[in-house]
Amino acid sequence: MEKIQFFKYFRNVPVSVNNLYWDPFFPLQIENTFEKLESLKKSNHEWIVSIITKSEISENIAKRLKMYKEYLKLVILVSISWLPNKKIENQPYEMNMWNRYKTLYYCSKYEIPAIAYVRPFIPPYNTSAECIENIFKSVSESGVKNMVISWLRWNDEILLNSWISEKELEKRSFRVKIIPQDVRQLINLYKDRYNITVFERTSCGVTYVTWWKFSYNQYQASPQLAKCFECPMKSTCFDKRDENVPTDLDLELVHLLWYDAHINVYKCWELCKVNPFKRTECESCCTSCYKLLRNSIELDNVKDTWVSLWDTSMLRLLTWRLVFWKWIREIWDKNVAYPNSKILKWLPIYMVNSRWVYSRSIPHCYNCSYCMIWKYYKDNMDWSEYWSNPIDVANLLREKINNETK
Repeated sequence: MEKIQFFKYFRNVPVSVNNLYWDPFFPLQIENTFEKLESLKKSNHEWIVSIITKSEISENIAKRLKMYKEYLKLVILVSISWLPNKKIENQPYEMNMWNRYKTLYYCSKYEIPAIAYVRPFIPPYNTSAECIENIFKSVSESGVKNMVISWLRWNDEILLNSWISEKELEKRSFRVKIIPQDVRQLINLYKDRYNITVFERTSCGVTYVTWWKFSYNQYQASPQLAKCFECPMKSTCFDKRDENVPTDLDLELVHLLWYDAHINVYKCWELCKVNPFKRTECESCCTSCYKLLRNSIELDNVKDTWVSLWDTSMLRLLTWRLVFWKWIREIWDKNVAYPNSKILKWLPIYMVNSRWVYSRSIPHCYNCSYCMIWKYYKDNMDWSEYWSNPIDVANLLREKINNETK
């Protein structure tokens, strides 16, 4: 593969800046966040760069961010939940909650693509009609008209300590986020009332607000779960799903990264038929589904080892194709975050379902008790080395591949 094509794959991954452990706009983190934006600008990164924040973005920060719009497909996701504080009666769990709407306001004022990232919903703490209407009303008044919603994966400390009974917990799932029907009805009511476009998948929301025609993540085969039929991108995304065919170049990249694989091509995809209210009965993963006949790259294996969801996520985000392995299962396992390829496993990179994480941790955070990653990995990282610009990783990989193939 030509070097220019190899690097193009890495310039086209969706990147998140500084959002894995601590907030990108804490005072100590702000300049590091802008350093990363400058790094992505200099490397001519071509695809989405998202920043997820709880801290306030001031008007001055918004002005600085606006300058990067000329070079990057930048989008700001502002976390909102209105959860109460367990320790202080009638006080919000979200400190400086109203500053989050100021952040949305400044993004709107300076025409920076922004999304209200409303999650998690936890009954009865933030699922009343009054609370949900307040969220939609406040978002609408900020000038932002797009929202991504989600539930919460269960069995976290925030729930086990006092928020929910063990009996209720038994009904929940580690793996998926299912929104109860009564809460969904309220969301539908207020999104129409306040003219808010709602997405249930991050990749769909950020693709829409950055003016791309289809989601880079492969949700189109499960329209009843991703709500494709209600989506404003339906005509260019879901309706064109059969056109997304892997190429020989895609397969060459997969082979270079030390995976055995082949391409599957079908005249028509199979569509998922999983009942949205019985999602826990399916052990596959929507974006790496191994159950359906679909245009795809199928991994035969990683040479001499196992395949994790990290491996399929990495390849899927690089190629924008469905990549799967028929033996993979979406289980609650911390090792899902590690690559298994001989070429990749030594690299300082971390993948989540929808994006490549580009971050540096500083020991200040909100101490969110439902942060799975923090509990698993905090003692095992060299913070000065971790989370790289994709183009830097491409350079490291190119050298490694050349050495391995000599």
